[in-house]
Amino acid sequence: MSQKLKPTESGYADVNGLQLYYEVYGEGKPLVLLHGSYMPIPMNWSEMIPRLAKDRKVIATEMQGHGRTKDTAREFSYENMADDVSGLLNHLNIEQADIMGYSMGGCLCFQVAIRHPEQVRRLVVLSGTYQHDGWWPDTEAGFATLTPDMFDGTPIRELYERLGNDPAHFPEFIEKVKRIDLKPYDWSKEATKIQAPIFMAIGDADGVRYEH
Repeated sequence: MSQKLKPTESGYADVNGLQLYYEVYGEGKPLVLLHGSYMPIPMNWSEMIPRLAKDRKVIATEMQGHGRTKDTAREFSYENMADDVSGLLNHLNIEQADIMGYSMGGCLCFQVAIRHPEQVRRLVVLSGTYQHDGWWPDTEAGFATLTPDMFDGTPIRELYERLGNDPAHFPEFIEKVKRIDLKPYDWSKEATKIQAPIFMAIGDADGVRYEH
């Protein structure tokens, strides 16, 4: 779970009332990595960062309430997170970047491109959707069954506590993140207007419907 490559830069960007944690690796055209639900940088990207940073400037960040980015009273939403990503790029003086996200981060890719198109060069969406019913019904039903106790003894809980968030708020964190998967959304009209090239990838046994 540990990083195999040390960042050339790391810190916190003051954006939208958050202290948004980020790490920068390598040199080249900028690539922003957006993690999945509950998954901080080490859990989602530790194997991929060394490969990607060979010829790219890789920026990994931890969204609201995840990892080293403390939660606030602000609503947890894709729209708010998209604005945070935009603020991070401004903080780093990056005019335009490729954006790659997994699961929650894949959904977030669409919102970044919809809300801040001038900052997006290309999108790589891994197991993400632009519409609520893009998930298989069984996957969607599974989101509602998650409880904080289910994460006891898992890397998700261990990293949540080790990276600095308050263990007492872990149940609240789980419920807050879960709500964005339970709230219907449909960005299909906006997504068709995205000008940036989009590469979408799903697995053979993925949570995303092939038709989507």
